[in-house]
Amino acid sequence: MYRILIIDDSPADCEELSRKLACFGLDIVTAMSLKGAKSMLEKSAYRDIVICDYKLPDGTSVELLEWLAKNRIFKHGLS
Repeated sequence: MYRILIIDDSPADCEELSRKLACFGLDIVTAMSLKGAKSMLEKSAYRDIVICDYKLPDGTSVELLEWLAKNRIFKHGLS
């Protein structure tokens, strides 16, 4: 089963995307900020797929990609 982290500051958008993906039997969690997403990525296994809104209250998806690469969160890619 794929694990997906959806990062978006809109609860409605998170809910809609989660609902649409749930029919595929995916394990889905959401975060509302980069800080929350980083915490989840450091502590959990939600690393198969990350879907991130570009602009969040505390940064952008580009900043998240840079952080992922710097901290080598993913074993493959972004290194």
